[in-house]
Amino acid sequence: MTLSPLVDPAIRGMDGDLYKVSQVCCVPNCRRRSQHAHHIWPRSALRKQPKNWVRLPSGQVIGNLAGLCVEHHLDVTGDTGGHRAWIRLEEDGEVLWWHERSPEDGQWLGVGQIIPQPPRAGERLAEAVEGAYVCPTCGHVHKPEVHEPTKPRPTSAWTVTVPKDAEVGSAVLDVLIDELALILGAEEWTSRLKRYHVLVPVLYWAVQNRTQLLHDLEESGGN
Repeated sequence: MTLSPLVDPAIRGMDGDLYKVSQVCCVPNCRRRSQHAHHIWPRSALRKQPKNWVRLPSGQVIGNLAGLCVEHHLDVTGDTGGHRAWIRLEEDGEVLWWHERSPEDGQWLGVGQIIPQPPRAGERLAEAVEGAYVCPTCGHVHKPEVHEPTKPRPTSAWTVTVPKDAEVGSAVLDVLIDELALILGAEEWTSRLKRYHVLVPVLYWAVQNRTQLLHDLEESGGN
């Protein structure tokens, strides 16, 4: 069970739209991906009231969900070995802090503000942007880069005239290309440039090793 950030009868669960939590764990200096939308005020504290937003004693309404990685979610829920962490609301403010229990004396030590802070009612939800990250130093929202689709590589056709009688030249070339693709590790290529990517290194090798090539052709009786 999660420890309540602040116990006060004035805190009430409020209706509101469900929002996406940050894609990165909200714990200071944690860069792991958030995998749990954690209720900051536990369901037990809000009883039968709405769970996704809460009204603070000041009257401010904030979101009640925060993104946590698996490890920090276990720390704050006390699943194993008791509570090792606590998201706490300071009584003189509206900022939520991440506290961790000292293994030496059991005292709670403030680590820093959770990042990002839950949204306030009426605010534009920066954390609802898929992949958005709030810088822990300056608070600037870094939105994910949008990459334009890669344009296909321009191509042109280079044809080869082949015999088509008893010997089907196109079939011979296809067999040879497939055999060389296996050697080059390109057997699964489906690109229309497959033949090009096979022929270029093979022809380069033939040019660079022309002496050996001519010797082998003479030995085999080739022209």
